[in-house]
Amino acid sequence: MRDRRARSNLWLRAQNRLKKAAAGLPFSLESVWPGVPNDLFVAHCSIYRFFGEFVPGQRVLDAACGTGYGTYEMAAAGASSAVGIDRDAGAVRYAKRAYGGGRVDFRCADLSVVRFPPNSFDVVASSNTLEHLDDPGEFVARAGSWLSDAGLLLVAVPPIYSAADLDMHAENPFHASNLSATEWWSLFVSSGWTPQLFRHRYLGLAPLDFSSPRRSNAQVEDFEFSQVGLEQFYEAPSITAVFVLKKSR
Repeated sequence: MRDRRARSNLWLRAQNRLKKAAAGLPFSLESVWPGVPNDLFVAHCSIYRFFGEFVPGQRVLDAACGTGYGTYEMAAAGASSAVGIDRDAGAVRYAKRAYGGGRVDFRCADLSVVRFPPNSFDVVASSNTLEHLDDPGEFVARAGSWLSDAGLLLVAVPPIYSAADLDMHAENPFHASNLSATEWWSLFVSSGWTPQLFRHRYLGLAPLDFSSPRRSNAQVEDFEFSQVGLEQFYEAPSITAVFVLKKSR
């Protein structure tokens, strides 16, 4: 039975890769998209649903928007405008086809070099992106300059609890900055931000498998975000370390 399921998963992965190629997207395992609504995709969607609590009436930038589903989610949550940027031209083309128009706009831009005028946005959102940057502190500083005085920077990064976690992320060729929650907190504070930290948990009954190619049985509503202190964060596992950052006065 287990061998049959493994063979079925291999077949599904091959089908998913073909669907992704047909949509003009790269095969990268680091990218998720609505065409494969598996457990990993639903977990990513839950982050944007949480970000949506902070965006009503705000001008929003989705930094490294990928295929644009999160940008659209924040617009649907009430953002006055939502701009998604990504360096992958194929992802941006897909986002424009699937979600562009109205209050939602997509542009091709590299986070390592992109610039915006001061006071361009009220919220900058970055979901599972900073770990991809060689110098996330430099980006965080630039993002602060784009925000209004009361603006927010919303960040989701992988949690690293142990040496084993660190080794796993170090083996990922897409991850350049593998920091613990404590190290992220210190980076944000030293860059002039006041952080709040949230634990990201799954409360559903069916177990999650982030490597699964199958349609998820989980719902976005099955995920919970609870504010915790930095020490408290390490007392229980979290899918993601989520930070809400305000400019320090």
